Amino acid sequence: MTTEQNDPLDAYFDAARAKAPQPSGALQARILTDADAVLASAGAPAKAPPGRLHAFLAAVGGWPAMAGLATATLAGVWIGISPPAMVETLIETQTVEYLPGFDALLEEG
Repeated sequence: MTTEQNDPLDAYFDAARAKAPQPSGALQARILTDADAVLASAGAPAKAPPGRLHAFLAAVGGWPAMAGLATATLAGVWIGISPPAMVETLIETQTVEYLPGFDALLEEG
């Protein structure tokens, strides 16, 4: 069941859809002139100040130095987790006593 409703405003809406208003050529020219003036006065966008990572990289020596540090870190972790047999024998044979008279202080009595 379809019912057709006659709205008194339909004729006005149809007329508005048929002819959409357009701005005049003079208005468009003024808008474009204003936009060009604003763009010219804005200049280049401001650069953000360098952050902590940039300052750290500059102090260390840049990305090549960071690659070397990362490689040394990974090598140290790898050797620390699974040391070669040579490192274990060096540790077992060489003992250094840093405080030779410290044992006397620990005795009671």
